[in-house]
Amino acid sequence: MLGDVSDFPMMNLLLRFSFSRLLFPYQYGNRGVAITYYPSQFIQQIQTSLTNLPPKPLFLAIHLCLAHWPFYFGKDGANENDYADLNYRSSVKAVDSQFNEVLNELQKAGILSSSIIVLISDHGVALGLPNDRSIALEKYRGDKKEIKKIERFKLSHASKDSVDLVHDYVINTSFGQGNDVLSLKQYHVVLAFKDSHHHIKSMQDNALITLMDVAPTVLNYLQLPAMARVDGYPYRLDQLNAISRNVFIETGDKISAIETPTILKDEVVKESIHQYDFDPVTGSITLTKNAVHSIIKNKQHAIIGQTWMLAWYPTSYHSYFKPKNHSSHEMIMDVKTMPPYYVLLNLKTGQWTMDLSSSFAKDMPFQMKKELDKFCAEEGLYS
Repeated sequence: MLGDVSDFPMMNLLLRFSFSRLLFPYQYGNRGVAITYYPSQFIQQIQTSLTNLPPKPLFLAIHLCLAHWPFYFGKDGANENDYADLNYRSSVKAVDSQFNEVLNELQKAGILSSSIIVLISDHGVALGLPNDRSIALEKYRGDKKEIKKIERFKLSHASKDSVDLVHDYVINTSFGQGNDVLSLKQYHVVLAFKDSHHHIKSMQDNALITLMDVAPTVLNYLQLPAMARVDGYPYRLDQLNAISRNVFIETGDKISAIETPTILKDEVVKESIHQYDFDPVTGSITLTKNAVHSIIKNKQHAIIGQTWMLAWYPTSYHSYFKPKNHSSHEMIMDVKTMPPYYVLLNLKTGQWTMDLSSSFAKDMPFQMKKELDKFCAEEGLYS
């Protein structure tokens, strides 16, 4: 919203100057105002913050948001109408360069060598590309009629007006972040540590880790008391190896207006604005009780081990195209209700099924379904 209301020539010009930090504190150096966000301005703000530091320990938290939607920024040459995957690649390259500049600033300030650095990402993203989901038709084992329960998405590079259900709407793609548990790319994270001895450790690609592991790991390294209640695992920085365990993932709010090749902000607002209450006295915006209930009720959940993943999908409502009548070639949109179902995926072979009574499913460790059912029941998702 800030980006839209401040996007006019004079404002865009003023935001190029450092004094605008005082005049427009919410626009200057704000990644949300994409068209005037310049990575160099953010680095300058860090540089200013590191000047004349007092002689005491420093805790510095920096959030680099270039690799977040809308995937373009000032002087990038891209815009929101370009293909998202092309813009995303450009933004990842830019945030990599920006992170290098952050390290350079820490070195100039004389604190890099004695610092512990934790590099994390909060999530991955699916862009409507083939294999953005971890399932594929050719790897399915079971009754093919069950596949109709799986939601299909339109490939990002498909024609805008295409209704080709065979080639352009597929089950092996997805859009968004944290809204489809079968799209494991949405849940991948970067995690690396640099200790005070300059040793850099990164997690193995196949390690089952969560962001809940960061705090216990850092406390363990500093030889500080562990937190009273913690779900994460305290890794040793000299032994960042995979451990045998299961982890849970879930979805957040699902908004159909963002599960498309081009995110239309007006449509997102129309679809979701009723979920919020605005307090004119405090200026706070909060989710309504009905919205919270709906989000929890409609969450997808999954449990992941080293070899298997078991996902649970609640009752859902899918839009789809169908002939207007038996004698017409004209297509219309309709909605169908899908009952709850499980999806079991072998992470090593890619084979999957929706039939938990099949011989294929018998190879799954029994406790995985038991743990997932318990987790869902505790959230009141089913009895």
